[in-house]
Amino acid sequence: MLRTRDRVHLADGFSPCVVLLNNDLSAGIPDILKGIGQTVLPPLHGGWTTRRKQIISARTTKLPPNLPS
Repeated sequence: MLRTRDRVHLADGFSPCVVLLNNDLSAGIPDILKGIGQTVLPPLHGGWTTRRKQIISARTTKLPPNLPS
C-alpha cells in the first residue's frame, strides 16, 4: 500500500473508496492511515488503544448471568 497526498492506493494505481481494516490497532494507528481522505472501517478512533478498558469491563459485567450457551 502506498500513499499519495491524502489517499492510499496499491502499486497498480487502484485507489479504493473505503479502506477496510483487519487490524485491532493495538500498536497504534499506522502513519499511512493518519489523515487520509478515504473512509476507514472500522473507524481509526475505535481501536483498542483508544478504548478505556474499565468501560468495556463494566459493560460486560452487566450482562445477564444466564445467557444461553
